Amino acid sequence: MRTELNEIYSNSNEKPLSVDLVSLYKSLFYQCEFSKIINSIDEEIKDVDKISDYYKLIMIKAKAYFELNHREMANGVLEEATDKSKLNNHADYYYTKGSFHYFKGEFLIAKTYFKNMLDFNKDQECLYKSLLALGNIAYSEGRKEESFDYLRELSLLNNKPGSELQMSFNHLKANVLIANKMDLVHAKELLEDSYQMAVSHKWSFFAQRSLYNLAKYYKNTGKVGEALGILSVLDMNLKTTDSRFLSLLVNKEFDSINHRSTQKVELDSQNKKIVIGQEDQYSLELSRWPMLFTFVELLYSKKEFISKEKIAATLWPTQKYLPRTHDPRIYDVVKRLKQKLELIEDNPLLFEANLGGYRLN
Repeated sequence: MRTELNEIYSNSNEKPLSVDLVSLYKSLFYQCEFSKIINSIDEEIKDVDKISDYYKLIMIKAKAYFELNHREMANGVLEEATDKSKLNNHADYYYTKGSFHYFKGEFLIAKTYFKNMLDFNKDQECLYKSLLALGNIAYSEGRKEESFDYLRELSLLNNKPGSELQMSFNHLKANVLIANKMDLVHAKELLEDSYQMAVSHKWSFFAQRSLYNLAKYYKNTGKVGEALGILSVLDMNLKTTDSRFLSLLVNKEFDSINHRSTQKVELDSQNKKIVIGQEDQYSLELSRWPMLFTFVELLYSKKEFISKEKIAATLWPTQKYLPRTHDPRIYDVVKRLKQKLELIEDNPLLFEANLGGYRLN
């Protein structure tokens, strides 16, 4: 990574190397290169001298874990960085600590840190980031007037923010408008502008968020067909970037219109192994559990839901299907596979169930 930087900036002495590192890792994050960040950033953090750059790189690492849905790892990175550091009199420290509690859903504590950041540093970027964070908390908690107050404060700041902050503002404002059923045409325009901006920068992170919010707009305005069309485009993008946290949000938000986001799944029949993901791959060899592999192989070979009767006939071919006998066995097989394959069992990305049976999504 250091060689990559030297090639980029070989003819420039405008910025210290550590600042260039922040820019580079930001760019990697916006391109959804989450695994690349995690695999290389620790070596770079060791050599960073500036306090603000240290915290910015820590935030990027934690957010990369979060987008891969490794939530405990993300929180561990933030907790370790802030608890062990004595550099707690700094705006980026407050932002990192606030983000830690925000990720955990502890909004009241998070607000305290973001307000400390707001009071500590009146720099335009710090003001913008802290107001955005407070606005997002207000939106998450459904506090309409407070959300609009933060949006007004952000609009009154003198300097135009950078592209990433502008897109974040657009998303917040659009979400607040959609949630309160106000000026929906403007909300749609904000999201379309953000999508175009993201595409021009080749930032798939913001492009995905824009598509997700556009699909929400269409769903909330009763245009289900348009929402599903947007989601089909988003889903193709999600499969190639391991954006698992957003996939979970999609599945929660659009379950009511029968849409499920998926992950890239490959089956190695020869070695009885299943591989999930694009770059941040995780796999499980099932040769020790032939029944589990047979079940996965059956689901993998079909696109539709497989009935419990068909599953029983495949797993226990010599037995006649009896619901009271075989259904508990099938439930146990599904439970064991979820524990092995799903990052979060209670919110699965791979397994789907309905009255018709099971499907590998």
